[in-house]
Amino acid sequence: MNDIGNSPSARDIESIIHPYTNLDVHRTKGPMIIEKGKGVMVWDDEGREYIEGMAGLWCASFGFGEEELIDAAVEQMRKLPFYHQFGHKSSMPSIELAEKLLEIAPKGMSKVFFANSGSEANDSQVKLQWYVNNALGRPEKKKILSRIKGYHGVTVASASLTGLPANHAEFDLPIHNIGHVDMAYPYRGMEPGETEEDYSTRLAEALEKRILEEGPDTVAAFIAEPVCGAGGVLVPPAGYFPKIQAVLKKYDIMMIADEVICGFGRTGNVWGCLASFMPFAFNMRLAKEQIWWSQKWQHFTFSGLDKRIYSFNKNMLQNHYGQPWYCGWFQKKSWLEPIDAEDVRSLRQQFAGKVILGSLCRTEKMHDAAFLNTVSQLLLDNDNVIYLWAGREQDPAIQQHFTDAGVSQKTRYIGWVNTSLFASVFDIFLDSFPAGSGITAIQAMQAGKPVVTHRCTDNVKSLDNLFTSFFGNQQNTEFLGRDAMHKNDVSCNDQASPFTFAEDQNEYRMIVQNLINDCELREKVGNNYKNFVTENFCSPEMAERRFTDCLLIEV
Repeated sequence: MNDIGNSPSARDIESIIHPYTNLDVHRTKGPMIIEKGKGVMVWDDEGREYIEGMAGLWCASFGFGEEELIDAAVEQMRKLPFYHQFGHKSSMPSIELAEKLLEIAPKGMSKVFFANSGSEANDSQVKLQWYVNNALGRPEKKKILSRIKGYHGVTVASASLTGLPANHAEFDLPIHNIGHVDMAYPYRGMEPGETEEDYSTRLAEALEKRILEEGPDTVAAFIAEPVCGAGGVLVPPAGYFPKIQAVLKKYDIMMIADEVICGFGRTGNVWGCLASFMPFAFNMRLAKEQIWWSQKWQHFTFSGLDKRIYSFNKNMLQNHYGQPWYCGWFQKKSWLEPIDAEDVRSLRQQFAGKVILGSLCRTEKMHDAAFLNTVSQLLLDNDNVIYLWAGREQDPAIQQHFTDAGVSQKTRYIGWVNTSLFASVFDIFLDSFPAGSGITAIQAMQAGKPVVTHRCTDNVKSLDNLFTSFFGNQQNTEFLGRDAMHKNDVSCNDQASPFTFAEDQNEYRMIVQNLINDCELREKVGNNYKNFVTENFCSPEMAERRFTDCLLIEV
């Protein structure tokens, strides 16, 4: 036996068989030994730091060294480190996890079968397909079609499903009853002049042809990753999975979505199939963070975006890139980032003696004559107010409007600022119209500030639309208009909300004027808003339920 020495590398070479590794090369190259990890970073045994972009093998999604996970694991190890489910056995962690998975699973799922790895899970898929068809008296319906370049594991059955030559060569794979069809690979597969929709149609027709060649009564299932992972991170073309599913349904063939790599939020949806097979959830809350508008990678116009930001309603569904889209609004645990009270005090001190009106939104949302005229009139009517407005760039047209109205000295452009901070600086938040401010209005509410907004109409998209989408007819929205304002009747309970929604431009100005005149009313409205938002938008449990309800809406 060779003298392996004391180095970890030499000991590894002599004692471990590494998967997906050329063992001959490994004897000279040796291993990279990872010693520790924290967050998304890992360190090797020589102290070098790396970003672990693959989260291990796509299974450390929360990163490394998470104390909450460590504490839970230690507690369970002390109580019951292992138990199985054979022969009617169970345990509370298994039961609770199964219930949670079903709670967030796509509609139609009723049971959970646990496995120890993705390979084992897909082996079990094969067994279950064969078992079900035997039970249904269809012993010939056993073939499973996968895709070239697809990845489903490395055990005998799952490696057979995998469509990579290296997983088959020298292993006598694939096994009987496993076949492969073309991958959806637009970059390589689309023909000159062919659209994505046409390409998807061609792939669906090729699948149907293969099914007919095999015999529909012999094909049990088709398996695919919502987004192909190890085969190249290949996003399916427009319309691909709906067309594939139509073919499968025609011949009573099961669709298996392999979520091992795509699931649990890795595509921006809880499940990859909800991105690929179902309407997209445009925005979503994930763990402690929030994914907001997807402007950076979907080139929608401003007016187009606002049609989706505030509604879950089915009639708001629209088609883009051959797929139906709807909006989802999912919140952080708290809308407001931690802020320094001294920073708030210092900023407010700059405008001492003034009632601070403000808007926090992109300048194109303010670029409306009706809104700017309303703000200008309020500034003309009140010597004790100042208006702060934000934006990536100072829009000359907006500044010129204020100059022409004679109120430019009562306005300040504050730039692209920390919205959590300035939401706490304002006395009254003016929601822009016809397009509302969105998240910053919610931040102002949580900061305890009154928010004045325009009631939603065919031409105005405001918080009215958002809240109606959340609460529907169950929420008896009380509009804080003339009567309610004069009575100071602003309530916040299960039956009424503290919404300062104006029916028209004149009422918008009147509501703001009353709030300017009465600091006690400002405080009352602001506190009611804060309570309302905290109870209805900032509870993680509420967010989780609304997220699931929205994501699984039937369309």
